[in-house]
Amino acid sequence: MWGAHAAVDAPNTIQLEMSNEVARSQAVNALQGRYRYHRSMDEELQAMQTLSDEDPVGGETNEATVETALRSGSGSHTIQVLVGGQQRELIIDTGSGKTAFVCVGCNNCGSKRRHQPFVLTDNTTYVSCDRSMTFQTSRGEPACMACENGKCRYGQTYVEGDHWSAYKASDMMQLSPSFEARIEFGCIYEQSGVFLDQPSDGIMGFSRHPDSIFEQFYRQKVTHSRIFSQCLTEGGGMLTIGGVDLARHTEPVRYTPLRNTGYQYWTVTLQSVSVGDPSNTLQVDSTEYNADRGCVLDSGTTFLYMPESTKDAFRLAWSRAVGSFSFVPQSDTFYSMTTDQVAALPDICFWFKNDVHICLPSSRYFAQVGDGVYTGTIFFSPGPRATILGASVLEGHDVIYDVDNHRVGVAAAMCDQPMQAAVELSLDPGGQKFHAEFDYSEAPQWMLAGITLLAVAGLINAIWVAAATEGVEAPARPTKPAQETTTTVPNDWQGEEFSFFLMQEDDDRQPH
Repeated sequence: MWGAHAAVDAPNTIQLEMSNEVARSQAVNALQGRYRYHRSMDEELQAMQTLSDEDPVGGETNEATVETALRSGSGSHTIQVLVGGQQRELIIDTGSGKTAFVCVGCNNCGSKRRHQPFVLTDNTTYVSCDRSMTFQTSRGEPACMACENGKCRYGQTYVEGDHWSAYKASDMMQLSPSFEARIEFGCIYEQSGVFLDQPSDGIMGFSRHPDSIFEQFYRQKVTHSRIFSQCLTEGGGMLTIGGVDLARHTEPVRYTPLRNTGYQYWTVTLQSVSVGDPSNTLQVDSTEYNADRGCVLDSGTTFLYMPESTKDAFRLAWSRAVGSFSFVPQSDTFYSMTTDQVAALPDICFWFKNDVHICLPSSRYFAQVGDGVYTGTIFFSPGPRATILGASVLEGHDVIYDVDNHRVGVAAAMCDQPMQAAVELSLDPGGQKFHAEFDYSEAPQWMLAGITLLAVAGLINAIWVAAATEGVEAPARPTKPAQETTTTVPNDWQGEEFSFFLMQEDDDRQPH
């Protein structure tokens, strides 16, 4: 099962190989389909012979359809694990916190998975449910969406409409023969959309969420710290849980603090974006990058997504770097180029708080979709209020996600080096540490929530007082802790289309 180089562990730390063989090709295939669609719309462009460096073919294509395919996990990295003694291949997603996979009895759940549906064992138990578990808790969300015959219904609906529904269960998950814990997961009985075509068996959540796998292993005392790192390559990479592999780094780790936006995502402050020379930055206010959900690091998304409000500034910065508007790498353009021309284009760098930066070379912001034809992979979208740095941006770096020290670390690294050749597992990578601070940009959001909670409490109290005054038996005061009976302010973004990690339900909110 594990293979010669599938896992390396030390006390309380483990390193696992990731795969991206199928998922990356699916994302590129979607771009190729977009290119073919564009060609079919204009027969005068025979084999793209009329494409020139100065005259990119853009225009409106079936963008929404193609972007939905790209944004639904097509660029995901996976790992192999054992659950209940059965092999599962699961998508690693830093943009969501739930783990779930298809179980026996799932109706119309697709047939492209690598393994047969999970069979419940004598050791598998369903998480029991009562009505109190459907209330919002101090962690900011209900433990169960609903109780059905004593089972806890669990699920996720994504903005495009894709969804999975499950019952929450628990069994032993083994990452290596000596690294295992009893974890809770969703036993999927129904799913739709892109999940029907996924070769993986399910998803493994790694966001800032109480159900995330690294959190569950920590609570089971298998690891001693809530830290993990991903070192991504185009074809796979390494996942380290409970520590960091310092031997892969080609430069020191630098840390930037996490933001408290109220969401569960790995959100950092993006201060500027440069093209070529570091001084050639986009002339926009940094609030454009950090509004609402902010700048999110998400390994479950393939490419780079930026707010549409930054598009014109990006084009101007690009023209300053290359001397013209040629080859702007936005997603709605196709260019005839040689590999040497692609290699000569400038890096695009992202600059974060505390002098941390990640640079994106041209080989990762262009994708080849035909013979000598390339398309840009930077998506400017009007719908989402966020900047998403997907796998193409994160590749070639060891990205360290550290909950306990409220930070994300970045170091250029040899992510494609064989596992046994570079293992220096460390429980504490050192470096600057941070404390959670109130995010003042989110003050209106939290004030509105507080006012709503006070209003609800006041209404309950008024009803009780009025009933007591009239001599009528008053409703019993709540006996549960106040946080279990509060209501949430409705989100206003259900109609937006976005990315794999963006959910329609309230549970994308960060646990408190």
